[in-house]
Amino acid sequence: MINYPHKTKKRDFTLIKLLVVMSIIAILAATVIVSMSRAGARARDLRIISTMAQVRTQARLIFTEGGFSYTTLCTGNTLNTGNPNLNIIQQEVITNNDNNTPTTCYSTTDAFCISAPLNNGQHWCTDSTGQSGRSDSACANTNPCIIVLATEGTGTTWSSVSAGDGHTIATRTDGTLWSWGYNNHGELGLGHTTNRNIPTRVGTGTT
Repeated sequence: MINYPHKTKKRDFTLIKLLVVMSIIAILAATVIVSMSRAGARARDLRIISTMAQVRTQARLIFTEGGFSYTTLCTGNTLNTGNPNLNIIQQEVITNNDNNTPTTCYSTTDAFCISAPLNNGQHWCTDSTGQSGRSDSACANTNPCIIVLATEGTGTTWSSVSAGDGHTIATRTDGTLWSWGYNNHGELGLGHTTNRNIPTRVGTGTT
C-alpha cells in the first residue's frame, strides 16, 4: 500500500484578511464615536438656545426696573454676571460650548444685542433693534435667532461677533469682514449710509 503525503489544508483566514476586518471594525467604531460627539454637541447647542431665550425677558425686567434703560444688562463686553439671573445664563452658555466662550453683550439706554457661540460655528443672537441681521418676521426684534448670511456663501461659521448701538460687525472663519444694521453715519464701513438688515461683506480683503 502506497502512503501519499498528507496535504495540509490552507487556512482561509489569512493575516491580510484579519487586518482588513480590524480596519473595518476601527472605521465603524470611529463613525459611532463621531456620531455620538455630534449628537452631544447638538444637545449642548439646544441648551444654549433654550438659555438664550430667557435673555429677552431679563432685558425687559432690567429696562423697566432700571429707569427705562438697558445699560446694566452688560458689563464690559459680556452679560452682567452681578445679576444672579444673568449669571445663570452666562454659566450655561460657557458650560455648553466647547471653547467655554462667554456671551458677547452690548447695551445702551435704549438698545441691546447679545450673542452666544454654538458648537456648530453659528451664533445665537437676541437684540432690540435688528442688530442680529435677520429681517424675517419670525425673528427680527422679537425672538432670538441664528445669524445667517443671505448674500454670499453659507454664512454659518462666524469667528467673532461684536454688536454696537444698532449695528453689528463680525468676522467669518475665512477671515472676511461683515457688517449690518443702522448706517446713518457710515458706521458699517461700506462707503455709503444705507442701512443693511442682512450681513454684508466689507471690502474684499481678509483679516
